[in-house]
Amino acid sequence: MRKHNKNSTVLCRHAMTAAAGIASGMLLAASPAAAADRHLTMDFEAYVGGISALTVGVDAGLRPDAYNVDFRFGTRGIVSWGVDWKMNAYSRGEVERGLLVPASAATNSLWGGDKRTTRLDYNKDGSVSAKLAPPPDDDDRNPVPDALKRGTVDISSALLGTLEAIGKTGSCDR
Repeated sequence: MRKHNKNSTVLCRHAMTAAAGIASGMLLAASPAAAADRHLTMDFEAYVGGISALTVGVDAGLRPDAYNVDFRFGTRGIVSWGVDWKMNAYSRGEVERGLLVPASAATNSLWGGDKRTTRLDYNKDGSVSAKLAPPPDDDDRNPVPDALKRGTVDISSALLGTLEAIGKTGSCDR
């Protein structure tokens, strides 16, 4: 097993923190009630040992009352020969009292040639419905009770909220 180079790990962490701070500052720094419509598109490519390994992209829009965000992730180059992974995730929702409240979200992923789509609908009554395609084979996990789904957010809303927190505090503590 190869050890991580501490300097490159620290540099990467600082670069991503700076990029997240710039992104969230551009998108979310003003209070949502006073903010004008804002839009941001950013794309990153991560290299390991000088070899392109991963791409990350975000396309986000924020209005005082609503948001939409699309994330793109995927392995690249020689890394994708061993781990072929791509995922697109999106969320659409409302901004209520400065909080992101999803209405719908989905992920579309490709892992080793297998496609999977997950769609979440956040209903006004607080319930959350999920659709998986294809349905999981031999899923031995216990279903999540409806009461525990209330107040949850999808991965895209959580990532956008994390970018906001980094932009406001300059810290990854969240």
